[in-house]
Amino acid sequence: MIYRLAFSISQRYLVSMRNRYLSKAVDPSQNIADLGSGNNPFRHARVCVDKFDSDDIQRGGRILAKPIQKEMKDVDLNSYPYPFKDKEMDFVLCSHVLEHLDDPVQACAEMSRMARAGYIELPAFSSDIFMRPNDSIHQWLCLYDKSKETIFFLNRKFFKEDAGPCHLPIWTRFFLSLKVTRILWKGRICGEYLSSESWK
Repeated sequence: MIYRLAFSISQRYLVSMRNRYLSKAVDPSQNIADLGSGNNPFRHARVCVDKFDSDDIQRGGRILAKPIQKEMKDVDLNSYPYPFKDKEMDFVLCSHVLEHLDDPVQACAEMSRMARAGYIELPAFSSDIFMRPNDSIHQWLCLYDKSKETIFFLNRKFFKEDAGPCHLPIWTRFFLSLKVTRILWKGRICGEYLSSESWK
């Protein structure tokens, strides 16, 4: 009960902040796709992309509701290529998705192929490493290097193997979940994997 309340509040807050952040960066008349739109799609997205038939534990166990008056594409985001032509979209949004995927580097390449620009939102590394040290919901820890315009992905298993159980209070987890990394990109967004050796 408390977990679902905290999850709902954090989702509402993050969606509100995301919309406010993007209101200055996105032209609502553009052809916009939301990858992993879930039950909170971007309000200006014309196309919503997700697996709509699943009860998704990664979104608090909520069944993903189909929004009204939007084109729906029922797609497994772990399957490539995505069903879009090269540069078919003006803008692609991908919020709190890459850290869950099997191959986020390929997902970055697909976004660069299908869109001219985009927005990516990720859990902040500094928070996520403490919030989920030994669970399997987030597969990747994500670091963004603005100078290289590259997202670096570090497999969480390197930390799960070393970290003991972490039992943070629900409200500590709540506040950690509000710290995010926001990335606006044009032309292309790069992704690379970090090995455990390079990290150490």
